[in-house]
Amino acid sequence: MPKTRKWLSMTVGIILVAVAGYAVYEYQHQARENAGNVCQICWRPVHSSMLAVGEVNGEEKRFCCPACALTTAQQTGQPVRLTRITDFNTNQPLDPKTAFLVRGSDVNLDMHSQPLVNQEKRPVPVHFDRCTPSILAFRSREEAQSFQQAHGGELLQMADLKPHLVAP
Repeated sequence: MPKTRKWLSMTVGIILVAVAGYAVYEYQHQARENAGNVCQICWRPVHSSMLAVGEVNGEEKRFCCPACALTTAQQTGQPVRLTRITDFNTNQPLDPKTAFLVRGSDVNLDMHSQPLVNQEKRPVPVHFDRCTPSILAFRSREEAQSFQQAHGGELLQMADLKPHLVAP
């Protein structure tokens, strides 16, 4: 009986190790699959109309929005060199140097969709959100101004956000 029990214990141990190994493999596989769909800084979903790509300390990062890149630069004290931002209207990549930006409009896809609540289920006001105020990019001044008239905000270009954000 002790031999059978020893064999059974070893078999169960091997099965548990195999299941745990498979779970870790699946978790890592899913993380790699989803890495392109979430911001590498705040882990929010990346909306195709707001994606920003930049370098932080020589390493490429995907941001959910240009505002998240700007906050990263301000919090770390390191410049973020934006290499690509996305046109809000067309979801097409833009050269940051030529883009027109609207900051602080009433459109912010990254804000929490549900109010935050405390343990008593009472709303808790948001005092800081790294993606606020929103910064949306447009291919032309006319498109940015049209959006600004409908949604408010301030019309800028990338140079107005320096020294924190640097276009290539």
